[in-house]
Amino acid sequence: RGGRVFGDVVERDGRAPIPGARVTLEGLVARGDLMVDDATMADAHGHFEMSGVAAGARSLFVAADGHEPLSGHPGRLPRPP
Repeated sequence: RGGRVFGDVVERDGRAPIPGARVTLEGLVARGDLMVDDATMADAHGHFEMSGVAAGARSLFVAADGHEPLSGHPGRLPRPP
């Protein structure tokens, strides 16, 4: 159960994939009292996917050797039906 977060890690120009980038999803779940940290690595094509992600507000962090780290706030993940 849970949600699914997926995407592609690419160079700023949007063309070249960044294989091996670490993608971390952090945030609070439930009533805001449980901190979670889900992480995965981008594959050879820069693709990443996380399954079974609990509902709640999240921040996404991406880091890779030779690149500036990137963070963003994709928002609140809805509860699965």
